[in-house]
Amino acid sequence: MDYVKQARQIQPELVEMQHYLHQNAEIGFDLPLTVGFVTQKLREYGYEPSIIGNNSVVATVGRPGKTILLRADMDALPIVEETGLPYASVNGNMHACGHDFHTTILLGAAKLLKQTESALDGTVKLFFQPAEETIKGCQDALDHGLMENPRVDAALALHTAGGKKGEADIIVKRGTAQASCDHYKISIQGKGSHGASPHNAIDPIVTGCHMVLALQNITAREINTQQPVVQTICKFAGGSAVNIIPESVELLGTLRALDAEVRCLAKKRVAEIVDLTARTFGAEAALEWLASAPTVNNDGQMADAVIKYIGETDGITYKESDEIGMGSEDFALVMDLVPSAYISLVCVGDEDGKHPNGHGPFIIYDDERLYIGAATMALTAAGWLRDAR
Repeated sequence: MDYVKQARQIQPELVEMQHYLHQNAEIGFDLPLTVGFVTQKLREYGYEPSIIGNNSVVATVGRPGKTILLRADMDALPIVEETGLPYASVNGNMHACGHDFHTTILLGAAKLLKQTESALDGTVKLFFQPAEETIKGCQDALDHGLMENPRVDAALALHTAGGKKGEADIIVKRGTAQASCDHYKISIQGKGSHGASPHNAIDPIVTGCHMVLALQNITAREINTQQPVVQTICKFAGGSAVNIIPESVELLGTLRALDAEVRCLAKKRVAEIVDLTARTFGAEAALEWLASAPTVNNDGQMADAVIKYIGETDGITYKESDEIGMGSEDFALVMDLVPSAYISLVCVGDEDGKHPNGHGPFIIYDDERLYIGAATMALTAAGWLRDAR
């Protein structure tokens, strides 16, 4: 089957689906409209989808044999959209990371694969995942049997990406592609007081400020500069009035690393700094690790396979990249279990590669690229099953 040709034919349907998902952006595990839409479309295409765990949608196509997993994440971000698109989300959430594209692309691949089911040399397992942005959805699905019934032998995921317009459609990377991730929460308990009587307080805001500065020292002075680490506090919340020192504050942070030993060291130092800084100022602090994922490591043979199958088609271009990003992805949990590839679809960027930031309210992905993603997912799955039989 010419998957590229067939994907072009369903491009209008893909655009319609993506616009619906974009306009109805939902976050975390709470995805009633999205899950309902995905399961409805799968049934229309002839599937019998099921829900595992907390709103993961799975379905299979093909026949007994080797199994390849195709994954798309479904959740959005709590961002007020400012794109001005006619189908912009109006509920306070936004697909600013392209997960509406990922879901649409996998639905498109599902339709293409169903049309050629009798020719597949094994099973394709479709996995529509919630809560990627919180790094919790993949682990929940794994805990509820994602890799069994049928047992998964290999896996593929696709993500939107920025790049130079017209340079390449798909970006493929061998080896480490993204960092590990550890999200955490720090709760600082002090003693409140009137703002005019700070001597009666144990100020959690001051304690938190010193804590933020001390945490930056991990990357600035404690880690080898040749070993990238990112330590970022992204939320500092507390207080209610101009003249009241609050009882407590809350900090949310994220820690990223490329090396496992460095990651362990950095986590140890976060815990020590939180405890010792709080005690220095007479406060109490609790550190809670919220969610974690390992580094994204592309299997070399799987990367070669993607390149091979793209090369067997007309109409899709690719380039290999040696760039390593400090972003993270909980699909890495699957990648730790079976040979996997995590590829990118270039769908935003001008001739110089410039574009608004992802996870920002202004980014617009090019919906004319949807069919490329659907074709790539379908042809890779079919090709891998052919070669693995």
